[in-house]
Amino acid sequence: MRVKRQFVYAISCCFVCFSTSALENTIQEDFESGLSNWLVKSAQHVEIVKEVGSNNHVLQLTPMNKRGAKTDTLYKPSKQWKNFSMTGRFLFPDEGDGYLGFIYHHRQGKARTDYGVLYIKSNGSYVRASPHYDGNPSWRLHEEFRKDLIGPQKIVVGEWHQFKFIVVDGTASLFVDNMDEAVIDFNLFNNEFGAIGFEARPGRGEKVWVDDLHIQAANTSAPAVNLEPFTHQSNLTWQVQGPFSESQNDGQTAPKLKEEDWRAIEPDERGLINTGRLTLSDSGKRSILYLRSQFQLLSKDEPKPSWIALSSANNLDVWFRGFFRGTVGGERFVWSDFLTNSIYPGARLSLLPREGQNEIIIKVYGDKFAAGGFFAALETPD
Repeated sequence: MRVKRQFVYAISCCFVCFSTSALENTIQEDFESGLSNWLVKSAQHVEIVKEVGSNNHVLQLTPMNKRGAKTDTLYKPSKQWKNFSMTGRFLFPDEGDGYLGFIYHHRQGKARTDYGVLYIKSNGSYVRASPHYDGNPSWRLHEEFRKDLIGPQKIVVGEWHQFKFIVVDGTASLFVDNMDEAVIDFNLFNNEFGAIGFEARPGRGEKVWVDDLHIQAANTSAPAVNLEPFTHQSNLTWQVQGPFSESQNDGQTAPKLKEEDWRAIEPDERGLINTGRLTLSDSGKRSILYLRSQFQLLSKDEPKPSWIALSSANNLDVWFRGFFRGTVGGERFVWSDFLTNSIYPGARLSLLPREGQNEIIIKVYGDKFAAGGFFAALETPD
């Protein structure tokens, strides 16, 4: 029988202060004293249970088994946290779709709720990055960051695994069993601070246990993340309108949108146009965006782009020079090397540009689960 150590809680003004100063002392949570410090939306799905065969209590997260429903809990004193280090342990008690998400920089505003997530999957034994944009995961955009847990780190159902989760200056790092080497370092989520917590698998899945947390100030600098292998520098710049709840009178011809409503949208560090940061999922089902890009041909003799190449998990409608060219996208994952990847080449639509200004308009259907972005480029024959 395992006997849990009884922790002495450091209860002080630092403990309840909603800022990173709360981490001047180590916070210890063994779930032997209830969930008063945790935000619980459903006591049926976020609860403390007794570990079989002992008097030890653990945090149990149980999926709601309803499409799109989320089971999560946030640590109340962490609303303003920026940098932190958290260690603990987790266990998947049952075979099946076991999932543990580590939430960071959770921000809930009037218009939307966004938060970073790194998650561990028990069946398959891997780690993924999946920031949630207004509640919609985004793992289809970050498949290059996926790492398999193999050898001593392989997830075994019914056994405890150790973890360390560190966030420093926007870079989230997750360690599993080996506390000296991170499985994943991820720096592509934009919130600068916010709450921390845990989530079970959205929708259907198996329960997961968490226990013996130690949370303190991060005493390390942010690791360098090499994004070069995942980067595509596009030759297009984009503007956007939306999000809209329905299409804006488009069809065989491009929609007539107000010129003054176009605004710039910048790519992330990889060159991805992250449309999930704009569309609304949980806050109102406004999932349609229109984007446009314009380029000039100064003379009829200069080299002309012949195709637009796109990689997207979302469906995209494309118009060129005012006329519909086709629908592309719907891929399982988005790949930054789509111009050279023979296995995941994305899609291409032919273009017939003319001298003067040429305009591309794309409609993004942003309601696909775990998607929300695309790579795009013009291709010119050699």
